[in-house]
Amino acid sequence: MENLNVTVDLPVICTRGMLVFPGHELSLDVGRTFSLNAMDLAVSQHDSNIVLVSQIHPLEEEINFDMVYHHATLCKITKRIKKDNHGTIKLTVVGEKRVELESLYTEGECYYAKVRYLEDIHGDPNEETALVRKLTEQMQSMNGASQLLPRELISNITHGLSASELADTIGHYINSDLVEREKILAEPDINKRLLLVLASMQKEKAINEIENSINNRVKKSIDENQKEFYLREKLKAIKEELGDAPNGEDEVERFRSMIKDNPYPQNVKDKLTEELARYEMMPSTSPEANVVRTYLDWMTKLPWFEMTEDNQDITKVEKILDEDHFGLKKPKERIVEQLAVKQMTQSLKAPIICLVGPPGVGKTSISKSIARALDRKFVKISLGGVTDESEIRGHRRTYLGSMPGRI
Repeated sequence: MENLNVTVDLPVICTRGMLVFPGHELSLDVGRTFSLNAMDLAVSQHDSNIVLVSQIHPLEEEINFDMVYHHATLCKITKRIKKDNHGTIKLTVVGEKRVELESLYTEGECYYAKVRYLEDIHGDPNEETALVRKLTEQMQSMNGASQLLPRELISNITHGLSASELADTIGHYINSDLVEREKILAEPDINKRLLLVLASMQKEKAINEIENSINNRVKKSIDENQKEFYLREKLKAIKEELGDAPNGEDEVERFRSMIKDNPYPQNVKDKLTEELARYEMMPSTSPEANVVRTYLDWMTKLPWFEMTEDNQDITKVEKILDEDHFGLKKPKERIVEQLAVKQMTQSLKAPIICLVGPPGVGKTSISKSIARALDRKFVKISLGGVTDESEIRGHRRTYLGSMPGRI
């Protein structure tokens, strides 16, 4: 039966983000002066009855009526234990009734509230039965994966709880935010309360599924990395057992990081990765290991991704050529023509200009001038006295001590 007109004045403890539902126990640390005084007055003057209400903003110290939720729980103090020398008390209470705050005021150094009792309101019994059944199914399906409720409560529920007790039990333990749990506490209509609990459970289930999906993806990634690490360590141990020391783990990692971090063309990366895998598997005593290592060193040092922008200003090119050389009119005209055609057609790829003449006529110096005019780097390779063509085009990689050519 509703008892909406009865109001009483009781001491109040304002909690930071904590709620207790009727029929359930809560332990909390009490340290603020107003809360300690309220606790003492409740025991000495109000038969251990006290009101627990949640602050809207947990960090606030000065509290008024607009800074707390207006629905709370009338509780019975069951235990007080002194925790430390600073006056903090571990307080245990049991929720008794829902109450609605009509006002909040201070009396001395203690908060008091004028509260009105809220009785349960029963709706359509068939709807209540359907909601209880749906809620029980939802709870049991969730509890297998996320342990929503303690195990002993599951057995109590299977033995039968009233609809009101069921809603309050799940509302007390569900891992929802304070605003949602406050709505459940504030609702006297049992059917509406069951609907709020069911909505919170479905939201919590969706969040759990997302969390599990994220956890599985993270676990899979970690497992793959651990598997690779385990196999590499095992391979290293096998090689050491056979007397084949691994080919400088630091060197292998250096090549691997260079391949990963530098923007080589994809076909170059594929070739380097393949050669590195071969090198890692080779015993250090193998003659071929040095050949592969030289190849890797050479390939990683080539400027695959470095380039310069050509100077497209023909007038500036002519000016620089004239600054560097007096005369040489025909060679300079031919060079400017070549650059002009390249600029207009945009199709002349890597043209080779051959300068012929006896020593000292300016072949090398005009080449340097061309490079300066185009803002290109200049490289000089002297082939005087070279008799072995392999020095120019490189040795075959099958030879021991094979080296790349100058070009």
